[in-house]
Amino acid sequence: MLNIRPIEKKEVSILYDLIYEMASFEKLTNELTLTKEKLNKYLFENKVVSVDLLREEDKIIGYLMYYYTFSSFTGTPSLYLEDIYVRNEYRHLGYGTYCFKYLAKKTLAFGAERMDFVCLDWNKNAQNFYQKMGAKGHSEWLLERLDLNSLTKLAEEK
Repeated sequence: MLNIRPIEKKEVSILYDLIYEMASFEKLTNELTLTKEKLNKYLFENKVVSVDLLREEDKIIGYLMYYYTFSSFTGTPSLYLEDIYVRNEYRHLGYGTYCFKYLAKKTLAFGAERMDFVCLDWNKNAQNFYQKMGAKGHSEWLLERLDLNSLTKLAEEK
């Protein structure tokens, strides 16, 4: 039986390890600059992101990381799912679907009208999973990003 509940401060190290596992799965450990101090700051001090841990009995088996944004077109909040991660040995047990149902209820209860997330282009299993739940890709919208170097340069321009 899967149990989902908010993270506690004492569990930040476990979350860090899970994030590292996910970065390894996605072949992105070279981009990982996260620290436990940053997690503490943004989870518990600034509270800009929420994390719920996934538990099967007494084992933490994954996490959800999300936050709310606002849509200027609909005039309502949206839930942005930054991460959903379930450890490999617990996949294909229905937990991903359970997590999305949980997030759908949370999204609607908050008054939001949509949930957004991105998926790596090579992860066909995830894409198929999301589409089975009714997710639709938006090929007319491209993800753009200003990284730290670009932000710094832009902010220093006169």
